[in-house]
Amino acid sequence: MAVKSPPFGITTHWLRSDRPSTIRRLLVLLPDGDLNEAGLARVLVRVAGHTCERVHLIIGVDDWAQIGLARLRVALIESMLREVHLEPTSELVAGNVDWVQLVRQHYLPGDVVVCLDEHTLPVRTTNFGIEVRPISQHLAMLHMPVCDLQGVVIHPPTMTVERAFKVWIAPLVIIVGSLALEAMFFSWARHWADWARNTVIAVYTAIEVISVAWLARK
Repeated sequence: MAVKSPPFGITTHWLRSDRPSTIRRLLVLLPDGDLNEAGLARVLVRVAGHTCERVHLIIGVDDWAQIGLARLRVALIESMLREVHLEPTSELVAGNVDWVQLVRQHYLPGDVVVCLDEHTLPVRTTNFGIEVRPISQHLAMLHMPVCDLQGVVIHPPTMTVERAFKVWIAPLVIIVGSLALEAMFFSWARHWADWARNTVIAVYTAIEVISVAWLARK
């Protein structure tokens, strides 16, 4: 096994054997989710080396409502691969996909299967339990050259006290404070309007009294 840590925060791990000297095509399996597309494309270029010219992307889509985001993700990866003169092709698969069977249908001699360490499949254990393992372990048992990438999937930030304060508490305080200020403003505006009305009435009354008194003196 060979473990390499290239830049971009992505670790490459070859299963069962080192990188083959000649690669015909990269068969890349991508589950649905947020990915580091730029880092993935650069690492695929490193894995392809000088002999590989083709990359086939298979992208899982859990919900067809997200197909627009999936197509955008694919287009971004393909555009970066074309810049280095690789020939990318892609396909979208939806629903409950049998990934192992899908790889068997696509795999040809000279291919290298590239998958993500976060892409897991359930497997039945000897004690009749179920556990999940990276898909790379399932494919390695089929004697295929498999390159496992770790760090491609973008995980949501851990919810710490500081982040909880920024995401939930601070916005809630701002909203409540804004509502309180708005209520105070309307209260002040109502009192100001009453004061202004009473002041205007008093001024007009005083003017009328003064006018009547002035006319009575004549």
